[in-house]
Formats: sequence, structure tokens, C-alpha cells
Amino acid sequence: MAEKRSFASKFFWGIVKAVLILVFIVVLAFAGLCIFAKAKYDVSVLSLIGDVKSLSTDSGESTIVVNRFSDEDLASYELKEGTVIVLPQTKFTDKEVGAKLEKLVETDSNVAITFGSNDLDYFGVEIVQILFKNIPTESSSEKLCDINIVIHIDMRQFKVDNLSADPQAKFKDIVPDDIFVSCTSTVVKDETNGYNVTDSSITINALDERGTANIFNVINIFNSDFGKANDLAKSLGTSTVDAILGTNGVVGKLKELGVRDYYFEQTETSNNLVVSI
Repeated sequence: MAEKRSFASKFFWGIVKAVLILVFIVVLAFAGLCIFAKAKYDVSVLSLIGDVKSLSTDSGESTIVVNRFSDEDLASYELKEGTVIVLPQTKFTDKEVGAKLEKLVETDSNVAITFGSNDLDYFGVEIVQILFKNIPTESSSEKLCDINIVIHIDMRQFKVDNLSADPQAKFKDIVPDDIFVSCTSTVVKDETNGYNVTDSSITINALDERGTANIFNVINIFNSDFGKANDLAKSLGTSTVDAILGTNGVVGKLKELGVRDYYFEQTETSNNLVVSI
């Protein structure tokens, strides 16, 4: 009887030890994978599952798109545009500027919003927000303002064309129908009283900057041409600012009408681009 108990005990504890050793090996392997992924690709494996889930289940539209413009804003912009030559000063709201920018991107090949080297023409891409914020109260400040752009990428047709059949269909639920890319750039005056973009940050859907960078870093492992978060933020931010303030942009078109100078202001009801002749 004692021998049977001894055998059972040895067998039981042998199984326990084997399982513990196996778990230890798996943990070591997983830890090694996490360390390698972070060191080699700057990817946080532990956070990735949560980031992917958040991306696929929450577009973040209600919190990201807080300043959506409309056709009425475009009509208002064009009405004011027709009077800039006779008024000493004209004020355009950021919604009006956003509506005008969207029209320029659609109709003028010299005005483009770029997202790294990625071709977004295949997707239903649209600008849904321009927001001026953090405008200094001191006119002598080197900083002009922060400019936020939000673009909407419709992934539905892509999913129909690429994720309808197995094995790709297994990933259909992971890819969201709507992606909202939000980029905020800090704009400062340069030595010639022009402008420079000194910093740009980027987020997608409800993810924060860390989660966004994690997702882009994973994509970049399999497609190095896509670009990392910092590269995409710089590309999107710089092209947005150029499309608003540059020679071919919104301000550039106004200068063709006689506008000589511009600045930004914040009031109780709106954030404005102010131009003068």
C-alpha cells in the first residue's frame, strides 16, 4: 500500500514538475520574444492584443471629430473670399478653412495631403476636420498655433475585395470599417516671418500615441515602406500645414487676391485665421 502511495505521489509530483518546467520554458520563450520585439522593432507584445482590440471595436469618432465642417462652411468661406480685396481684415473660422482645404485637395493637383508613401486613393479618404488650437494670446510669440487634421479612411471596399475568402477572411473582424487618423502639428514663425512645423503627433481611432505607434510598428515589420508613427505624423502634419499656409494652399490663394499678412486668433466662439490686405 505504501509503495502504491509512493508511486502515486511520485507520479503526481512528477507531472507537476513537468508542467512547471514547461510553463517556465514558455514564459522564458515569451519573455525573450517580448524583449526581442521591443529591441528590434519597438513593438510591445503585451500591449498589442489590447491595441488591436481597441482599434477594431472603437472608432473614437465622437471624441476625435469635434469640429466637423459642412457645405455651409464652404459657402461661408467663398462668400468671405469674395470680399477680402475690399476689406482691411477678414476672418475665416477653422471650419471654413477645413471646407476650403477639402475642396482644394479634390480639385487642385498642386495641393495634396500625404500620409508617408502610402497611396490612399483606393480608399474612401476624406478630410473631416481642421481645428486651430493652443493659439498664443501674445502676438509677439514665435508660435502661430497648433493645427489638427482628421482624415477618415473607409475600409469597407478593401475588406470586400481582400478579406472575403479564407484564409484572409479570418482577419475580417480585426480590420475596422472606419479609421480616423488624427494629427496635430505645432506651427511656429521662421526667420523670414514664414512658418515651420516643429512637432507632429498622430493617433488612430481611440488609441493613444503609444498604441498608435505600436500598431504602425507592427505593420512596418511586414511592409517597411509603410512608415513608422513618427514618419507618418511628420508627413501628414507638414503636408497639412503647407496645404493651409503654403504658396499653393489656402493662404496662398488668398495672397493672389491681395492678402499680405495673416495670423491666428481665439475668441469665445471660434478659432480664426485672420488675413489682411
